[in-house]
Amino acid sequence: MKKKSSGTGRKASGRGKAPERKKQVGLSPDRKEANGTTARDAEIFFSRMPEETDPEYQAKALSICNKTIKDDPEHPWAFYCRGIIYSEMERYEKALLDFDEAVRLDPGNSDAFHGRGVVKNCLDRHEDALGDFDRAVTLDPENSVAYHSRALVKDSLERFEEAISDFDEAVRLDPNQFLYIDRAETKVNLGRYEEAIADFDEALSIDPEDADTYCTRALAKSSLERFEEAIADFDEAIRLASDIATFYADRGNAKSNLRRYKEAIADYDEALRLDPENAQTYWSRGDAKMELGPFEEAIADFKEAARLSPDSAEIRYYLGMARIGSGQVDEAAADFTAAIELKPGYLEAYRGRGWAKTLLLSLTEAIEDLDLVIRAHEKLDSDYKEKSLDYTHRGMARFGLDMYAEAIEDLDLAIRLDSENALAYRIRAMSKQFIGREEEAADDFASAASLLPESSRQDTVH
Repeated sequence: MKKKSSGTGRKASGRGKAPERKKQVGLSPDRKEANGTTARDAEIFFSRMPEETDPEYQAKALSICNKTIKDDPEHPWAFYCRGIIYSEMERYEKALLDFDEAVRLDPGNSDAFHGRGVVKNCLDRHEDALGDFDRAVTLDPENSVAYHSRALVKDSLERFEEAISDFDEAVRLDPNQFLYIDRAETKVNLGRYEEAIADFDEALSIDPEDADTYCTRALAKSSLERFEEAIADFDEAIRLASDIATFYADRGNAKSNLRRYKEAIADYDEALRLDPENAQTYWSRGDAKMELGPFEEAIADFKEAARLSPDSAEIRYYLGMARIGSGQVDEAAADFTAAIELKPGYLEAYRGRGWAKTLLLSLTEAIEDLDLVIRAHEKLDSDYKEKSLDYTHRGMARFGLDMYAEAIEDLDLAIRLDSENALAYRIRAMSKQFIGREEEAADDFASAASLLPESSRQDTVH
């Protein structure tokens, strides 16, 4: 029914987080501190702090910082280092106070401005964070981590082109795996998939065992409809990390796009074994089962998806479509109504309800729904694949209300949009019969009969 979207909501490793602590330090050997100690002294101090971030080691690191501050309240790097520890502990307000003090004591310290920017970003003070990152790169134009952090914030603000400029500078200074991944993700946001794939290629040349990057590259390839290549990347991701549910679900989406529905369902089965509460995967499996049948199995998956995600109008719409296919038309109409209540203006749901109302012979209500859909698209001057069917169903409803001339107008449009629409020919023939245009009716019946084998796809929903 739908062309699978490859998105899973996943982000590249490290997106939205502060770069690792060693990179935050970024000391230059000749930098002087405000209190006269050398940067080397600060590096020695910092090296005494454990690298691990579990609570026991963080407590030890805080103890070192607290003792240093007690002995020397003007020690900027002690405040800086304690700010980092508080940041890692997600105690951002305390971290901000320490970075403020570090900046006051050493206003020429690029790393302190960077650290404060990271904390402000975590506190959703994004514009303030950008100001600190600006200051950091002004003080140290070689601070690749500050460019990286600024790029991430700009990406989160959807200032994608600016983000890429910062990523470019960071890559020039320090071409590491995570920069390539994050720049690729931003290029994906801009639809620049080929460039994104090139960046993912660079990241994988640095670390060919990174399962996440194989997956994100596969998603970019899926966006270009290079599904076979995408499946090969998903295969590699699964080889490296066989317990990640989204890898199987995303591979299932790629296989579904290639109409390999049985294989797709097998992948969705595995994804649900690993993550049995994932509404999106039930939805995707239900979609594949609609293509293969029986509809009852698809309905069961859509119902479970709706249970797990009760606010999803789209899932209720798909449940309605499956119920139309299984002949549960009353229930389908109720599902479409629920979808409209969840998402007012949801044209697909109005269309589905219009079709259902036509089948239920609630013809005036059907026309109201289909009028809304057709008018909306006419206002947008849009062409869409269901347009012929919309006119066909409204023509059917008008035929049922003895509005034969109006029905013929709709069916003329339906046939003009899709010359192989057998149902439209058949209903138009019947309409013409009722107003005495027998020869034209005979021609339309003949056209419908000649098209019937090719039009079975359309007839299955009527």
